[in-house]
Amino acid sequence: MHFRAVRKRTRNCILIFIASLYGCRTGNAAMTSDARGYIEKCADSINNIIKYPDSPLPYFLSNACLDYEKQYWRNIHNPLQIRKEIIDRVKNAKAIEYVLNYGDQRIAEKCERQSNFGGGLVYYKIEMLNKSFADLLQERLTQIRK
Repeated sequence: MHFRAVRKRTRNCILIFIASLYGCRTGNAAMTSDARGYIEKCADSINNIIKYPDSPLPYFLSNACLDYEKQYWRNIHNPLQIRKEIIDRVKNAKAIEYVLNYGDQRIAEKCERQSNFGGGLVYYKIEMLNKSFADLLQERLTQIRK
């Protein structure tokens, strides 16, 4: 009788362990609802910018380090590429051209902040951090025009 209880407990522990591993591997695949909402609003603000003549650029475009907004990440080990997620949802080529030709140099700035915390420790790596919003928008414009 005691052997069965230990075996059942062991099996449950193994299943919990496997489930936690599965959750860690797929944790970044889905984003939080807050992140999804924020990203959709940002993309919509770019997509609709030409509907309003002389519209200023959305404020988030002046934040070269937007990818460091950790409140939108699923977990700290797999950061969300917020800027890329926003730009990938922009579908209006004329809106992208408007933003690129607006003349605000802040969209051409690259994030100077690094994920290196000294002593060679790097807790996370953010892809495309070496690209500016202008670079990402130009790449997206090329994709749309294909």
